Amino acid sequence: MDKEIFKIINVDRDAIAVNRGFYYQYLCLLKKWINNFIADNCTELYSEVGDDIKEVGDGLVFTQLKCYSSSFNLKSPEVKKAIFNFFVLYLNEKELMPEIRFVFETNSSIAPKEKLLKIWVENQQYVDEELFTLIIDKISEIILSELKRLRDGKLQSPKMSVEKRETIKRAFEKFGNEIKKNGVGDFVNRISWQFGNQSPESAILSTVHEIKFLLKDKKFSNKSEDLLIDVLLSEIYRCSQEKDQSSRKLDNVKLSAILSKNDQELESHINKKLIDLLGGKFIAMQHAIEELQKSQTLLTRQIESIQNNVDVKTSKGALPKYITPVPPIYPDQIFGRENDVGLVKSMISKQKHLSISGVGGMGKTTLAKAYVNQEAENYDHIIWVNVQSNLISSFVNNNSFELHFPAGQNGKELAINRFDRILSHLNDAKGKNLIVINDFNDDLKHLSKIKSLTNWEVLVTSRMLLTGISSLKIAGLGFEAAKHLYRKYEPSRIATDETFLVFFERIGYNTLIIELVAKTINNSFELDLLGFIDYINSQALDDYDLQIDIEDDVQEQTSRLFAVLQQTFSIANLSDVDQSHLVFFAILPSEGAKISELIEWYGKDHEKQNKVQFPNLINKLQKIGWIDRDGDDVFMHKMLQETIIYEARKELSPFMGQCLQMVWLSRRLNEGISNDPAKAMRFLKYGESILEAIKEPYRTSVYQPLLIIENEVLNVYNWLIVKQDMTARWKDLMKRAEGYLGPDYDDLLGTIYNNYALSLSVNHQNEEAISFYKKGIVILRKYGEKTVANLLYALNNLARAYSEMEQFEHFKTTFEQAMEIRERYKLFNDQTFAIQCNLMGVANQNVGNFTAAIDFFKMAIKAQYQIPVDKRNDLNLVIFFNNLAYNLMLIGENDMAMGFVNKSLAELEKLELSNNIIFPEIIRTLILILEQLGEHDKVTQMKDTLKDILT
Repeated sequence: MDKEIFKIINVDRDAIAVNRGFYYQYLCLLKKWINNFIADNCTELYSEVGDDIKEVGDGLVFTQLKCYSSSFNLKSPEVKKAIFNFFVLYLNEKELMPEIRFVFETNSSIAPKEKLLKIWVENQQYVDEELFTLIIDKISEIILSELKRLRDGKLQSPKMSVEKRETIKRAFEKFGNEIKKNGVGDFVNRISWQFGNQSPESAILSTVHEIKFLLKDKKFSNKSEDLLIDVLLSEIYRCSQEKDQSSRKLDNVKLSAILSKNDQELESHINKKLIDLLGGKFIAMQHAIEELQKSQTLLTRQIESIQNNVDVKTSKGALPKYITPVPPIYPDQIFGRENDVGLVKSMISKQKHLSISGVGGMGKTTLAKAYVNQEAENYDHIIWVNVQSNLISSFVNNNSFELHFPAGQNGKELAINRFDRILSHLNDAKGKNLIVINDFNDDLKHLSKIKSLTNWEVLVTSRMLLTGISSLKIAGLGFEAAKHLYRKYEPSRIATDETFLVFFERIGYNTLIIELVAKTINNSFELDLLGFIDYINSQALDDYDLQIDIEDDVQEQTSRLFAVLQQTFSIANLSDVDQSHLVFFAILPSEGAKISELIEWYGKDHEKQNKVQFPNLINKLQKIGWIDRDGDDVFMHKMLQETIIYEARKELSPFMGQCLQMVWLSRRLNEGISNDPAKAMRFLKYGESILEAIKEPYRTSVYQPLLIIENEVLNVYNWLIVKQDMTARWKDLMKRAEGYLGPDYDDLLGTIYNNYALSLSVNHQNEEAISFYKKGIVILRKYGEKTVANLLYALNNLARAYSEMEQFEHFKTTFEQAMEIRERYKLFNDQTFAIQCNLMGVANQNVGNFTAAIDFFKMAIKAQYQIPVDKRNDLNLVIFFNNLAYNLMLIGENDMAMGFVNKSLAELEKLELSNNIIFPEIIRTLILILEQLGEHDKVTQMKDTLKDILT
């Protein structure tokens, strides 16, 4: 086998001590270490090398350990990954160490329907020829499929060169062919399987008991078993973190050295944080058992209550600690919320009442459960109520309240009276108590009754921003915590940190979505995270390929990702008006909108009333938990936006309700393009967002408004430095406009033809551009005064193209056509006239007639100043100043040229237009002037500035 292949296919198999089974792994490794020591076996153990455990003695053994609650089969990602890793180790090590074996060890069991693996495990000592052939075929299939997955993962990088990509493809192809040629029979003979058929809890507990029994051996000198376990686990962890693999060795010499220390020295060797973490797992197990016992006790009490029909008093001691069941949570279910738990504790101890708020799926309930789990011992009584339809019914229909506070009046008590009587009983409870209201909606009147209870702290989770109660806005997880949460449910498929970051930002770090996606990918056949991001970006989360059944841990039933999204983010219960407003916010940028810009959206005539109406609307939607406001900024969670858009697509005329919003936006963009570049830049993000949110198949009802917006958006980009070539976008817009616009609306198509041609001219494709300028001009001529400005722009652009191609007769004819139209409509005081003067300047410049060019540029500047301020775009003035400066420099008038460069810079600063294409041109002019003046240091500075701008 060509060793070069290993440089490409080798993956980092050094495990990280944060995965689900590392505790079980350390215990198993500790047991091996102790057994070797007792038996005077000189085998060397290595932690986190190759796979989980490496043993070097008479032979070489690599062991992969898995601690799972689910069973395994030969299709399990964990099994397939282990087999592939084993095979790579086999190829690396077999020549140096012929006696090499591989062990897959787990606490779990073989899946009931997995026949081949079951027969293989039962016949490990002797495998007949027929079974051996079946196994070889299956293992070959697994290795080749994993090889393909690894290859595809490595080819995902968009920055990879073509040469590197081809090298990887050839290497993987060669490796696959060699596997098919040489077979895997010898490798299969070296694999062993060990299934413990125990739950994770039982496996861990039984392993600890075995270790304690071994530590009773006389070689351990009656040292405390618990002390030794803590010390030796700490040593295993320390070795596991060593960068040098040879330093991860665990042998008899190291154990003897540890045992030579006294108890005080051993205590100092313990990693307290690690041991606390491991201890937390046992606490979680014990808590689960206690919860089960509580449930049984509750059931018993309920039966006794019914049998004896006795009233239950509410004095301290008569009520149990857990008046209602409290949903458990274990340490390995809490990701990145440790500080938040402390914050809840601090706030509720000071305020007594606290609301955890945030959009659905962000972890409000998880945080509340984590707080209760951590602080339970500090409360005498605890109640947990999940709000269903409303607060009163959630109390009245709660079985636990019925058990402790039976209904009066033969069960015919009114709901409100029953609610008040339950609160009256609770008000008599002594001590320090806690009531959690989970998923509260809008019953503020009756929540205030609960808040008035004495001796009760109240913790509420709600998407609403509640008044009259302190609020903790839950934030998204950090990157590492989000990644750990994802890997809990999907531990094996390839995903780079770059891919994780794109995914987390795309979904707004929503913990529910992270869990759902991880489960969906884990349960799918071949889906990975990068592929899933494509489904999000193409708005295809409702695609059939994603209808993968996943387990809902809370409801203990199967569900599917998209169905959970619809349920979590449903706005069906809101009024039609509120739903329409939320659809509007859903198609705005995910990074947020500004209230000041929304007020400006509808034009100056409506600004006064919008200064009142928009804040009122936004405050209302924020209060009920659908958007967030921070001063002038308004946000909607990304996944809420996504789900609302999916729902809007189902309407009979999708997005028709947003048609007027689109019309107003196109007007603001056009105003900006005409005379306020800064405004156009402000509204550009809204246009791009709407175009991205409403995909082509769902545009039928709003097709023309979206074509208009797209034309205006691409026009704004004509001023900007953009990395990508915009010609392709213009061409795509043109093709769609040709297919959609009828003869009554083709003036828009004429404008689009001109703009597409302009993008071709920018790329020095004037010959092709000319044909589209002509197409646009033919259409625009039909509409007379309605389109005269756009017609003049198109004629000027065509004339400039002829000038650049030195086709001066065509230039003259086109220019004369423009002047004839200008004469007909008396247009000598508008933007197009100033641009036409500039065009003549450029034409004279191109033929070396700099003096005439200077005169025309001065004329353009004068014409620009004669246009009313509210009807002119002074970005053109900047261009005119720079063109004048350039031509003055060409005739040696450097001082005057420098003056006009400064004027162009001053005008550009007024426009507040960053990242524009004109600034680099001004810098180039300035460089030429400085070169003529001999200012070489300043030339160097300006060239560096230009480089920074363009890169």
